[in-house]
Amino acid sequence: MNLSKVGLKVFGGPHATVAPDEVMGIADIAILGEGEETFEELLKGLVNGGNIENIAGSWIRKNNKIIKNKMHNLIPNLDTLPFPYWK
Repeated sequence: MNLSKVGLKVFGGPHATVAPDEVMGIADIAILGEGEETFEELLKGLVNGGNIENIAGSWIRKNNKIIKNKMHNLIPNLDTLPFPYWK
């Protein structure tokens, strides 16, 4: 992934999930569905210089082509997720 000086545009949420083709018109990466695990994998891959092209739950633009990965499995128990930090 080529990170330009402008940064990396990552979109998620309901719009990216129901209209990923539209979102990829301006995004570098779209996170579809429940994004908690996908976004964590993406950040770890970017920080560690790993391969982010095959992360489930994401569509990734590379060389003007879009890599459409399969959806991540649903999180079976949402109570396992930590509470957001609101401060």
